[in-house]
Amino acid sequence: MLTQMRNATKSWWVYGSIGLLIVVFTFFFQGAEGLQPTERRKIAKVGGSDVYNTDLTVLMNRVSRRQQRDDDERYKLEKQVVEKYALLYHVAGMAEAVGFRVSDDELIEFILDKERNLDFQSYSDDDDRYDPELADRFVKFGLNVSADDYYIFKRRELLALKYLAALEETVTVLPAEVE
Repeated sequence: MLTQMRNATKSWWVYGSIGLLIVVFTFFFQGAEGLQPTERRKIAKVGGSDVYNTDLTVLMNRVSRRQQRDDDERYKLEKQVVEKYALLYHVAGMAEAVGFRVSDDELIEFILDKERNLDFQSYSDDDDRYDPELADRFVKFGLNVSADDYYIFKRRELLALKYLAALEETVTVLPAEVE
């Protein structure tokens, strides 16, 4: 039986069929574009600053995790994501306006912080340690953005968190006022 299979694979018909499949997939599907990160494009201008599609992609993929949803559920989810992103973007813009900045060291510390970074569990190993290979795969395939776009998003996220923490420190409430 193996001899028959070997002889059958040497047929011109098999070679032609495989060649035809290669041509069809090469010209009609153009490689693995579906596996490439989303291209960074400006989608709006808010208060003099550009808003990019990749930031929304990070939030949307973080929330949905590629779950199948009907159109109504997806619309509601997208609306919530856009509202949350607008708030994040606004707070980060306010932080920049008053002089807040995020250094590269702060960004790295934030990304490695399992308490503050919402994405940490997606790229940590079984021992709850940062795994660069998992992080790379999570960003490319889980969030579908490039590493640079992800770091830009995380920098804005940290900027907003720093600003909110500073505002929180300025508010003092006396124990008598709690009641």
